[in-house]
Amino acid sequence: MPVRVSVTNSGSGHNFPTGFPEGRAAWLAVRATDLATGRRLDIYDSLWKRTSRGVGGLTREAMVDPNFPGCGWKIPAGSPDPYAYQFKAVASLGDGCPTLDLVYAAPLNLVTNARGLPIDAKNVVIDRNNPHGLPQFRDLNGNGDVYDDAFLRDTRLRPLPHDGATVSLDRYAVVIPPGTAGPVAVTAAVYYQSVEAIVARKFLGNLADTDGDFVLEPCVLDGPCDGRTPATEPAVVEGAPPVPVEVRNWTIQIDGGRSDRIPPRVIGTYPAAGATRVFQDVVVKAFFSRPVHGVNAATFTLVDARHQPVPASVEQIGDGTWALFSDATFLNGGATYTARLAAGICDDSGGCTKSGVVWRFVTAAARGEGAGDTSIPIGFPAELPPPAPEPPVVTSVALTSHAAGVSAMFSKPVMNVTPLTFVVRRAGTPGCGSIDQAIAGHVASTRAADVWTFTPERPLAPGDYCVQMTTDVYDLTGRNLPTPFSARVRVSETGR
Repeated sequence: MPVRVSVTNSGSGHNFPTGFPEGRAAWLAVRATDLATGRRLDIYDSLWKRTSRGVGGLTREAMVDPNFPGCGWKIPAGSPDPYAYQFKAVASLGDGCPTLDLVYAAPLNLVTNARGLPIDAKNVVIDRNNPHGLPQFRDLNGNGDVYDDAFLRDTRLRPLPHDGATVSLDRYAVVIPPGTAGPVAVTAAVYYQSVEAIVARKFLGNLADTDGDFVLEPCVLDGPCDGRTPATEPAVVEGAPPVPVEVRNWTIQIDGGRSDRIPPRVIGTYPAAGATRVFQDVVVKAFFSRPVHGVNAATFTLVDARHQPVPASVEQIGDGTWALFSDATFLNGGATYTARLAAGICDDSGGCTKSGVVWRFVTAAARGEGAGDTSIPIGFPAELPPPAPEPPVVTSVALTSHAAGVSAMFSKPVMNVTPLTFVVRRAGTPGCGSIDQAIAGHVASTRAADVWTFTPERPLAPGDYCVQMTTDVYDLTGRNLPTPFSARVRVSETGR
């Protein structure tokens, strides 16, 4: 299912991102979830010709950046996904590879003489004899901006109304496997990071690696995590937080899938109802079961103990997460606040929440104190209960080598296979309905317990045999064979 995403720098008034280019990056994330099962689906990227479980998370291990082949430019764990589309300026020493050593980096469009020395508009070398000469720069791409040509790569967005303010990407597609019930929720988000992992490791060292294990563990956006939970706003454990600048999502109906009649619901809040010692700079959040619209400053509100509204703005910051940002940043200490989410929040198919949600919490007495998990969930929970596990079945039976026994193959590991539940008899005529006494022997399984072999005390004589399995055989969850199993095997004169 093709996905087209456009990103526009519509309100910053400057390049996005701006500031020191070696440490600031933004990127586009795309992910999809089957709402019926909560399963995250793969995204295919036609540019890289690769499929991954979403695009635009944080790397889980160190890797060589594929954007600069032949350079060996290594990025640490916790870096923005290098396969994602990134909005970023990359400096170089002039060797065609990235660098963070900006003191030695050279503008790649600097006008120089034959000896590589910078010259002014009169072709005079700028040195101690010409200290006031102004360097000249070429507009290599003809867009009227010489600054972007100074970099090895500059994919930042220029501000409107300039050219280069919008990028449109049609390289992504959601991989919808057979059996997907749907609908499928697709999320596109732009994240911004002020100090990316490679800069944090190089310049900040243990100031970013707070537990001193030499691995940045942000514990957000699928990045490395040692089990800690973020307690800051924006959410992160180590390193700089990836801040959601813009989040949009929509749903795709699946042909032949289930009818979409499940309305959205609020599946959680932060802080939780009745929470105490909440951080004073809390960002109040509501988590929805599927993509919704209509969450704004009129439908999502906060009031203090005197029922006075707290001025705030409301934005989407995750797949199903909406946040209320207080204008004052810090709430009063030791105070009770009430958050309200109105009824009538609707999804793309017209289903709406039936009732509102009201919850209260109490802030910590002092700034810097408090407790809470500020994590933003990725994806959505399953809307339908998981299907009941399939019971075990016998998939086939076969004679072992030289007819030394009979093996039964099961669809999964099973237990309680004994000479009383796995029975081999001489077959009567016309089939297994009229049978002789059970043949004495013992049974044993493979290590996986999905193949069991009956070995008779004496070799099987030529003729027909009935192999039977009773319903007392069960799998590791206690589910029995649904029906007795019976099959017929033949031992030939040659013992096969």
